[in-house]
Amino acid sequence: MATLMFVLMMQFVVSTRAGLVNYVQGDVSVKAMQSVEAGQPIKTGHDGLAEVLLNPGSFLRLDRDSEVILDGIELTNIAVRVVSGDAVIEAIDFSKDSPLKVTSGNLAIEIIKDGIYKFSEGKVTIIEGKLQTADNKLAFTKGWELSRDQTYRAVKVAKGIATPLENWSRSRSQLIAQANVNVANTLRRSPPLVSSLGWSGYGWNNAWMFIPGFGAYIFMPGYHFRSPYGYQYRTFVPENNGGYGGSSSESAGGGGSVGNSGGGGGGGSSAAPSVPIQSRPIGGQIGVDRPSPARGKPGL
Repeated sequence: MATLMFVLMMQFVVSTRAGLVNYVQGDVSVKAMQSVEAGQPIKTGHDGLAEVLLNPGSFLRLDRDSEVILDGIELTNIAVRVVSGDAVIEAIDFSKDSPLKVTSGNLAIEIIKDGIYKFSEGKVTIIEGKLQTADNKLAFTKGWELSRDQTYRAVKVAKGIATPLENWSRSRSQLIAQANVNVANTLRRSPPLVSSLGWSGYGWNNAWMFIPGFGAYIFMPGYHFRSPYGYQYRTFVPENNGGYGGSSSESAGGGGSVGNSGGGGGGGSSAAPSVPIQSRPIGGQIGVDRPSPARGKPGL
């Protein structure tokens, strides 16, 4: 009965804008669940951290004593300006035709591939992924640090000790992936109820879903894939043959309870309790994302 109630309450939300504040910790100029307008500063104090949703599946995470501004919030034209401090972007579903534009100091780049990108005082480090310069489209991949004064300067960086911001970004990614697995497993246990939601057999686009027990939105893809950090995401959508790909007991990056604490869960069983599902509106959104060809191959 509980699962039935959760599923009947479920509604995917597909953002038509970037800028929903998904999580804050400490001294931050915005509040969780606030939709930030274009041009509005997002600032963190000496003990502040913030996570902002971009397109479904992509996150902007802001370090202490930092400031960013979203110059563009339409999904076809997302633009992030790192004013000061440090930020990490976990990005998916951007391309040459539809890049994520980011400026930091004199540097202006376009993210064109799934990956993890760290910005700090006019520099970008490509931890994973691929980007290009905004003007002459010079491309750089994993392991390069790019800056610009009068000309571009690219330095090959060796893998070193992760910064506190990088560790926090990874732990947030792990928590969200774990919550995704819990929710997908709950839904896959009730195929008739999933069908009653309007699934037509052609897959779903990516979407956000608010989880009360988690206290934030999670990413719910229309296909199975691994995040740039390597955490596995599941979809509740059946495969074309009517079954559900993968094992329902699979976890995302380890066990631990799922909660919106900002850090990685501790050890323990990966079979965490089912997470209640509930819709919550985001400014400028539509409801259910109707079927379209899914990105990637299902059942990975």
